[in-house]
Parts: sequence; C-alpha cells; structure tokens
Amino acid sequence: MRIIVYNKLVRNDIPRVIEENQKIAKTRTVSDMAFRQALEAKLMEELKEWQESYDPEELADLFEVVYAMAEESGHSIEEIQCLAKDKRKQKGGFSEGIWLDQVEEESEIAKDKEIIGTGLRAYNRSKIGEKTFPSLLIEIQEDKQKRMGAIAGKISWDYFEIIGFYVEPEYRGVGIGKALINAAAFEIRKRFGAPKMEFVTSFPELKSYLSHTGWKQQAELVDMPKGFQNGFFYLTTDDISPAEDGLQVKGSLVMQESLEGETVDWLQEKNEELYKQYGIDQTREEKTVLMLNADQEVLGGVYGYIEREWLYISLLWVGKSARGLGVGNRVMEKIESWAEEKGIRNFYVGTAEFQARPFYEKRGYRVINTCVDQPIGFECYTLIKER
Repeated sequence: MRIIVYNKLVRNDIPRVIEENQKIAKTRTVSDMAFRQALEAKLMEELKEWQESYDPEELADLFEVVYAMAEESGHSIEEIQCLAKDKRKQKGGFSEGIWLDQVEEESEIAKDKEIIGTGLRAYNRSKIGEKTFPSLLIEIQEDKQKRMGAIAGKISWDYFEIIGFYVEPEYRGVGIGKALINAAAFEIRKRFGAPKMEFVTSFPELKSYLSHTGWKQQAELVDMPKGFQNGFFYLTTDDISPAEDGLQVKGSLVMQESLEGETVDWLQEKNEELYKQYGIDQTREEKTVLMLNADQEVLGGVYGYIEREWLYISLLWVGKSARGLGVGNRVMEKIESWAEEKGIRNFYVGTAEFQARPFYEKRGYRVINTCVDQPIGFECYTLIKER
C-alpha cells in the first residue's frame, strides 16, 4: 500500500473524484481560524503554480480561492467585485505596470532632525558608551561693572570646542587673551579630562593670534566663505596652569559651567559684529532628508545646512535593519543635489573611526584633518568633497 500525504486544502469535489478512481481519501473539515489559514496557504500555492506556467487554469484556481476567502469572511463575491470596481474608478487598476519607487513630501526639519539625531546618538552609545557634553564660560572682570574679555565653549567628544572668544580692544596686548585660554585649558583638563582645545575660525586677525600663541593649525577650508580660509586650530591642555603668562593688569576670573547669561549674549554680539566687519554672511539654510518604508518606519536620514558657501553634513544615520540597502547613499544624493541646485559645490563632514569614514570616501570625500583621542581612544576626521 502506498500512502500519499497532502495535508492541504482541496476543492469540495476532490474526495468524490478520488473514490471514483478506486482510491480511498481520508479527509477532515477545518473551520474558523484553521480554515482561514488554510485558504491563505492555498492562495500562495496557486499563485506559485500560476507563476511557473502562466496557464489560465491556474489563474482560475486563484479566482476560486478568492471566492472562498470572500465567503469565509462573510462577504459575497458580488460585493467584492463592486468594491473592486469602485477602487478602479478612484485609483485605477494595475494594467499599466506603474511601479512606485518613492514619494517625496515636505516635512518639519526640527522633527526630522530629532529623529535622525536620536538614532545616531543611540548608535554612538553602542560604540563608546554614554558621553556628556558639559560647558564652561570664563570671563575676566576689572571690577563687577567692567568686563575685560571672555571665552566660552563646550566639550565635544572630549575636546573643548570654543564657540566664543573676545577681548575688549582697550585690554589687548597685556595678556588678557592668553590668560583666558590658559585658564580654560587648565580647567577643562582638571574638570573634564579634555586633552585638547579646538578653535575653528575664518577671521584673519584671530588666526594670526592663535598661531603666535602656541596653537597648531591642522587644516583649513579654502574659500569658506569666498576669499577666506576657515582654519582648524588645536591646543594641547597638558602642563598648562592659569598662572602661566598671567595678567599684567588687575582683574579677576569668573567661571560657570553654563552657556547662559549676559556674558554669553555679549560674546554672541561681538561675534556677529566681527562677521559684519568682515562682510561674512551668516545666513544658514537647513535641510533634512528622511527615508521611510511603506509602513512609515524610519530607515535613516541626513541633516545638513548651507553656511558660508559650504554644505555641512551634520547628522547621518541609517537604522540597523536598513544598513547595506543603499539608504545612506540615497539620502546623501538628495542633500548634495539640494546644495548643488543652490550653487554650492563644496561639502564637508566630521566623522569618527567607528562611524562612516569609508562610506564618505566611497562618495568622493577625502580626509583633510585627523584628531587623535576625539573621543579618547578613537580618531575623528574632517572630510571634504569639492566639485
């Protein structure tokens, strides 16, 4: 005796046909959820047979399964046909072979930026653990009513990134600037363990001052903006004390671990005055490109901005499940094309060794600056792409 096991849903009259051929059919009836699952499996079986032969009889089998699925769910086939007709009127059928690649729509930059940033921060934590980004503000006062100068910045992956530095003209040349820098270097080493200070600036006089006070320029962005060179300067914090080359005038140091208050506003005003003095436009245009799948699940995205005639790629993140699918390249192509449409031909980005350096290099970016121990134990790179 031969026993052939099928374990599948068959047409209603198949048992009768089997018995007419002098064979014995053993059957049972499935219902409810088991019946629904059997119909779904049958649908996939008939679809596969249609794909293998394109025989119209196989297509008829597909129709028969659909009829049964309609009845099982409590709907008549006529009802389903009416619904199909209505949908065809509203949205058309499938006869023209239209394939939808993607849909582009405007979105809120702030919301998309937060989504991208959240994903990137989670990725960074998985590689280097939790990092904090404390701030420090130091000012020198002649008295409580007279501010002589100030320096402000924040820890950015273990380097102290200076975001404001200014000395009033009447106090220049007597060591105020050097005292501020030394005090900042000493304090950030003591408080945060920062190995270096970073200062990025386009102002010619400030670049000259930094070069003559021990800072090392490692790289520059030429024509940022046109006619200027944006220099990347670094100062090692080892063995610096606040007393070195100390004040030659009476003054007192005031410190706070915050970037809020009148002194920060004052530094911002002075910075804006310098940009106006040099005729540098500080207008910033932002852009996010977020990619989602058909279920509205975020696959990845990029955030960047155009400032001083360069595009800066500030945030790039691709979700773990979407890596290797070309998401990064697609969002980068969009943001670079956006910049090019606005006449921008120069792009730059910062990335760590555990992030995306090879990805950027494949896209035509090249390394112009390498920072050791940013964060501690890793290297960080600045890359540019020039059209």
